[in-house]
Amino acid sequence: MQCKLLSLVCILATLTSCAGPNPDDPYESYNRTVFDINMTADKILIRPVAETYQSYVPQVIRTGISNALINFKMLPSAILYLLQGKISEASISTQRFLINSTLGILGFFDAASNFEITPVNTQSFDQTLQAWGYTPSDFVVLPLLGASTVRGVIALPVDSLYLNPVSYLDYLHQYAPYFANATQVVSKRAQVLQQDSIITNSIDPYATYRSIYNQVTHSEQHQRDKDAAAELFMDDHD
Repeated sequence: MQCKLLSLVCILATLTSCAGPNPDDPYESYNRTVFDINMTADKILIRPVAETYQSYVPQVIRTGISNALINFKMLPSAILYLLQGKISEASISTQRFLINSTLGILGFFDAASNFEITPVNTQSFDQTLQAWGYTPSDFVVLPLLGASTVRGVIALPVDSLYLNPVSYLDYLHQYAPYFANATQVVSKRAQVLQQDSIITNSIDPYATYRSIYNQVTHSEQHQRDKDAAAELFMDDHD
């Protein structure tokens, strides 16, 4: 844990010293360097493993693993929804976690949907800081972790350590967290293999990567704003 916190301090110190003239991407020089390193690591290791995983692991198993990884995040999401003042979503997250962890065999199956408990998005402390008003935040590319923001870097200790169930698996076995994290990386990478050409075939892969990330995050924020407005409207008419 101390090593991860030290890594965070090093990243923040590096970002502070690398601020550049581009107001839309003040850390572009640093980001491009890390992006190139990440692309190399992906080409040599992560993508080949993800392709093998997709080719040889049956779809039903891959879906189950993805379900289990999402279920891992439901209980922390319930806590974060409470911190955001979203009681209904916190309740749904808790119900889904309890049902899927038991009847769904540790989340491998989505048993909660059979009880008409609608899925909700998993949450992060990064999103919670955003809900509290810390927005916007500058784009940052993290080593191996990929696209994020300065806000995401600040939230990283909470998201990756204190509210990450995987970090507590070392009580079962010292290598369990590493296995769980590797499985999560490979599973997520396999889900986006088909989108690789959008970035790799572009004139400026980094700029395309940054643009896609910004578009997705802005779309998600717009949807959250719409949902919040709808809740306020319903509360006013109760």
